[in-house]
Amino acid sequence: MAPPKLNKESPPSMRSVAVRLLAAVVAVFVAAAAPAPVHAAIQTQTRTSAGTTTPGGTWTNSTNAATIDGACAQGDGVSATSMTITNWAFSIPAGSTILGITVRSVSAFNDVSTQDQIRLTKSGSAVGTAMILNGPGTDSSISCGDPIPDANGLTVGGADELWGTTWTVAEINDVGFGVFYDNDFSNTALDGVEITVTYDDGECEVTCSANVISTTDPNQCGAVVTFEAPTTAGDCGTVTVTPPSGSFFPAGDTTVMVTTTAGPSCSFVVTVNDLQAPVNTCAADVNVNSAVPAVATYAAPTVSDNCPGVVTLCAPASGSTFPVGSTTVTCTATDAATNATPCTLAVTVGAAVPVSPLWVTVAASVLLTLLAAAWLRRRARAPGEV
Repeated sequence: MAPPKLNKESPPSMRSVAVRLLAAVVAVFVAAAAPAPVHAAIQTQTRTSAGTTTPGGTWTNSTNAATIDGACAQGDGVSATSMTITNWAFSIPAGSTILGITVRSVSAFNDVSTQDQIRLTKSGSAVGTAMILNGPGTDSSISCGDPIPDANGLTVGGADELWGTTWTVAEINDVGFGVFYDNDFSNTALDGVEITVTYDDGECEVTCSANVISTTDPNQCGAVVTFEAPTTAGDCGTVTVTPPSGSFFPAGDTTVMVTTTAGPSCSFVVTVNDLQAPVNTCAADVNVNSAVPAVATYAAPTVSDNCPGVVTLCAPASGSTFPVGSTTVTCTATDAATNATPCTLAVTVGAAVPVSPLWVTVAASVLLTLLAAAWLRRRARAPGEV
């Protein structure tokens, strides 16, 4: 007799469960690691050398203030009360929006008065808000090799600081744009200035979502997937996403294209992993009446899956020669994503026990009854009776 079967329809294998959990972890990690959208149209230009220096008062080597190179313009300590540095040769593209201006000053100065300031210039004249240069606050030795507070100097302004006024591209690119060192700079060693202009060039820039990983919806060979909308900067016109967020994506990789009527485009990949294992149900057990090894056949298992391409292999195969006794046949259904589900059936080969016809059984019973009765009568006769 074949042993009872406990696994006609097997649940998904431990490997399938492990893969499913791993993919879920990866999806969370990828979502958490996705980069923040970048405003790619924001640009900067930096200049470290000016074309014109205009000293106020008496300075030694005033042109040294045009470039940060370790050579200083030196105030005379009495009359040198200002320095204007212009003609920086900026070339901000037309149509850009000025967002901020940063100034780095490399100088050494006496800061007892705390009135040392920098302002910006339009057409050579100081405008807007003055930025305070904070030095040591005490008398100090003025040395070109000892800038305040260190070799990097002092930085004022910023990427979103417009210095209390508005700026056009033409004003920045003009020879009269620059910096004005205010009074109380009489005792100063000025090495030079670095100016950085931050602007939005207005050109179309489009940034795509990070790649997206998902898993198939139940009993579907794909999934409905949503993702972040692309970010744009500048004049991009109409933005088209194909396929759009919320579409049904088949299992595997799908490239999402983002295009703009202005021209720039980008793309990313949506990956849908199939983690659903096939449902696999084996046929009934098979019994073969034979006292010697015999060929046995059995029906193929019944298999279903959310995606096509399932391959089923059984071992030993139907039509094989099976030994006497019970043999377990294992049939494994594996889909295209390598999710696998096994099931089992038993093939039993054995000699049959002969079964007598009913009339033979009855006749034998009657004969035995008659023989027993005759024997009893014989035992009951008196001695000497025949």
